Amino acid sequence: LEKWNTRLIMPVIHFGRVPLFYFILHFYLIHAPALLLFMQKTGKSFSEIDFHFGKSFGGITAEGGYSLPWVYVAWICVVLAMYPLCKWYDGVRSRSRSRWLSYL
Repeated sequence: LEKWNTRLIMPVIHFGRVPLFYFILHFYLIHAPALLLFMQKTGKSFSEIDFHFGKSFGGITAEGGYSLPWVYVAWICVVLAMYPLCKWYDGVRSRSRSRWLSYL
């Protein structure tokens, strides 16, 4: 990959430089809308959700799920939404001399 044009692979480089930041942020970016969509689709309020998996617990079940093409659409939207944030944080990390930023 060293011989490739850096402009073409720069988005991948930004994601690769901030993996923990991406992981933590994408977790919340996916789960907050998923929870809202689950509540809208099933008609349950936030207080009615048990947050346990499976019918035996009475919590979040497959009835609130979506088909695989919609999952791919959500995945693409999350990656596109995360790119500017990861690019910004990569810039912050490269300009800062703080040691704690090297961990996130």
